[in-house]
Parts: sequence; structure tokens; C-alpha cells
Amino acid sequence: MDEAFEKLDPDNIYKIIRFCHQLGLQLIMAAPKTHQALYQETFDTLISIIRVGRGIQAIPQHFHQEAHVLLLKKLVSP
Repeated sequence: MDEAFEKLDPDNIYKIIRFCHQLGLQLIMAAPKTHQALYQETFDTLISIIRVGRGIQAIPQHFHQEAHVLLLKKLVSP
């Protein structure tokens, strides 16, 4: 999905992502880094694509269950 959630509020984004997971779908999404914090706790893997000069770097990050819990707490706390 390329910026599929651009016009949605975070609550509806989470509902759609949860629904897709319940269906057993693996989501592949493209979004600007500014939107990463909105739903990164739903990711198992995040691959940041960065342009360096004329080259491109792909930097993977793998999130485990403990990371999901911490990210969710950070988003919920004031």
C-alpha cells in the first residue's frame, strides 16, 4: 500500500491494520518517515529506504513482542 492511510485518522488506521492481520494478510506499506510513529507498533519489520547520493540503502529493523508493548505504551501515555 502506498500511503493508503494518508487521509485517515489513526484510530481507523489501526482498525484496518488489525482487520488485515485477522484475515492473515501480510501488509507491505510505503509511507513517509513522518508517519512512521503513527503505526510502527503494528509492524514486525520496518525497512527504511534512504537515498545516499546516487545510491540507495535499505536498513531493516525487526520489532519483537516486547518492542510492540513498549511502543504502544509510549503512544498511549500523555
